[in-house]
Amino acid sequence: MERENCYAVFNDGARVEEPVLRILKRYAPNGHLSVLACDQDASFRKMLRGFFANCRNAGGNIEDYPAVPQDKHVAILSRMLARTLGRGHRAALFNQLGFTQGGFREDLGPDTMLLGRLEDTNPLKGSDGGLVAQLAITPEEATQFVDGFKILVKVDPECPESWAANIAWLEEVDVRCRALGKPLFVETLYTPADDVSKLETASRLPGALLKIAMAFSHFGTFYKTQVPKAWVEGKVVGNSGGIRTNISFMAGLIKRPLLILSAAVDFDQYFLQFAAVADLAVGPMCGRAYFQDPFSDPKITSWDALAEAVAATALPRMKHIQGIMERLGQPWWACFKEISPEAKELLGLN
Repeated sequence: MERENCYAVFNDGARVEEPVLRILKRYAPNGHLSVLACDQDASFRKMLRGFFANCRNAGGNIEDYPAVPQDKHVAILSRMLARTLGRGHRAALFNQLGFTQGGFREDLGPDTMLLGRLEDTNPLKGSDGGLVAQLAITPEEATQFVDGFKILVKVDPECPESWAANIAWLEEVDVRCRALGKPLFVETLYTPADDVSKLETASRLPGALLKIAMAFSHFGTFYKTQVPKAWVEGKVVGNSGGIRTNISFMAGLIKRPLLILSAAVDFDQYFLQFAAVADLAVGPMCGRAYFQDPFSDPKITSWDALAEAVAATALPRMKHIQGIMERLGQPWWACFKEISPEAKELLGLN
């Protein structure tokens, strides 16, 4: 490698240039990266519907707590989560209703990397029944607000046309993010095109995860994945040994630092999932599993009470997961096969 350049190379030959290395060094200097995920617009609106119903039942005004939450309410919630939970993570992920607000960075704090969600909540429908991601905001528009980007693609290996369209789309977005000199976090979510039960989806998940990882994990700087589930709707469908076996195979395929997402499971299951594979990953990328419980509590009937309950619920959970990460997790530079002398000096690896 040329000594005048500061960069590293992943195991598949993809380069990570100096601007990205500097961002990662600033926010995750010890190699571990815990990410608070607060970007899911549809899930936020669903949680807010339950919270607002409790507020109305306690005498709250429907104008303040409407039956259908609006963009402004998602923005308020995003800001509250940034203030109450954001500083407890190395990075935090929000959508544009959050990160484009004036003063949002100040609420999050200067020591937390701000990641911006790029994809639209509503993907396109392919001719084969699969989903094809589309942008809600371009990387070029988002870059003024954020330190890094995140993209989610919802895929089904049984839908080849949509599968190929997502790969082509993600490849283009990856190139654009690289040009802006900021890290890209790629998330995949197995989403069957056919109408199957949650139990059937869980049974298909282990095999689907391997196929998805082989095709999508070589884009971006980090790869965020589901893991097989231990139980679905009260029925046991797996165990920690099976979870670990599956992710071990995936880790052998993936050429990027691995983050473990919660995929809408409750905290008890996420704790089991993460603990089973923490040594194969850089860290967690989790949101609702930490903080969703207070939104359905009928005793919580104001924004102030919600903020207090979210902090009381989420902060101990975050501490438990991060404790596992610090003891077992890999550093984010473990996937580099080459690091220039200048990059080693920057990262303190000499």
